[in-house]
Amino acid sequence: MITRIQHRGRAAAVLAGMAIVSGAAPGAETARPQAAHADLASVLTKEERTIPGLRRVDRTVMVPMRDGVRVATDILYPTKGEERMPAILLRTPYPFAMEKSWLAKYFPRFLQEGYVVVLQNERGKYWSEGEYTFLPRAREDGYDTVEWLSKQPWSNGKIGTFGCSSTAESQLPLMTLGHRAHAAAVPMSPAAAISKVGPH
Repeated sequence: MITRIQHRGRAAAVLAGMAIVSGAAPGAETARPQAAHADLASVLTKEERTIPGLRRVDRTVMVPMRDGVRVATDILYPTKGEERMPAILLRTPYPFAMEKSWLAKYFPRFLQEGYVVVLQNERGKYWSEGEYTFLPRAREDGYDTVEWLSKQPWSNGKIGTFGCSSTAESQLPLMTLGHRAHAAAVPMSPAAAISKVGPH
């Protein structure tokens, strides 16, 4: 699908790859996620106010993994939203501001098309708990995050993943698990660093 519409531009191609994420799907509901800093949940930064289609942010939501470690997650809600919406997940070791800068041409399109955009720091990075290791927990943590997102009251049960470099590589092990809610994946430039050398 993506190769057939390359003439429409990369952002359009990504949206075509994510088109499968729309549509209703069943999923048990849980309590609405609460930001760790609730007073900041609805306050947009100066930079965020320039993002077209962004309505509000649930900031530093601590999402629990199966071993009890909680990972820091920002949830960006679109102005064009229905009662239940699909989501696009980026799991990253990088600062959220860096991801927003690198992917500035994609985020507005996602939001304007009615997708919730979810940024999550991998365990051990920034506000996320636990110890950071490159990729070994991408499978389990990715699965647990998709499971959690699919059960939120705003979710239609369809989650797409998206990202470049390390944020792409973390999608590959998740894809092998075939989570019912993982509807689409767009790993851009993966396998740039598939392992680690030495003690670091």
